[in-house]
Amino acid sequence: MTAGGFVAFLVRFVAGWAGALLFGGMVFGRAVFQAGNPAFRCMMIGGLCAAIFAGTRSSNKRTALAVIAGYGSWQFVLAREAGVQLQLTSSASQIALGLGIFLVALIYDALAVEGWRVGKFLVAGPALAGVYLALSPLKFFGGLPHSPLQVDIALAFLIGNGVAFGIEMAELYPALSPEDRAELEEGEPAEPSEEPEALEEEASPQAGREVSS
Repeated sequence: MTAGGFVAFLVRFVAGWAGALLFGGMVFGRAVFQAGNPAFRCMMIGGLCAAIFAGTRSSNKRTALAVIAGYGSWQFVLAREAGVQLQLTSSASQIALGLGIFLVALIYDALAVEGWRVGKFLVAGPALAGVYLALSPLKFFGGLPHSPLQVDIALAFLIGNGVAFGIEMAELYPALSPEDRAELEEGEPAEPSEEPEALEEEASPQAGREVSS
């Protein structure tokens, strides 16, 4: 990852995480900072989602996948006192959640590439809610928190929309816009090519001199 790519990733990550906390805070208030409260997922899953989205949008899909693997490994360590079976279940469930978020990030990235500058964040919330709905059976194996499904869907909706909104707002800055992404991450601005008209004008006097001679 180049220096420009790292800056792009970092800006998107911070903006996305802030967006998740903003959207969650508007609904749940300070509960988003209270460990043990379901709204705390705006902090934890919001950060995970922001990192995956930032990696995907910054053309660093390997970084996004590395974040997923790291998060799954971290969950494995956290569950070390619960037994090996629960460790494996928890880690696998969180990796599955991360891959679901990655899929949503790919959809978001595809919309941006197609030219959607604003409004695409409205797709991320429902898509992430669908991921939680699809993974809800993992609750019976202890892989995901035991909370009402409607709470999971509401939080996923807020987190997905919040992260995508934050990144979308950051990308309105010209240096982070999809059109300028390649230039930023290469670290060297593209040199403008000479226009054909200018080349023709330069060639015409020279051709005239050759004919007269």
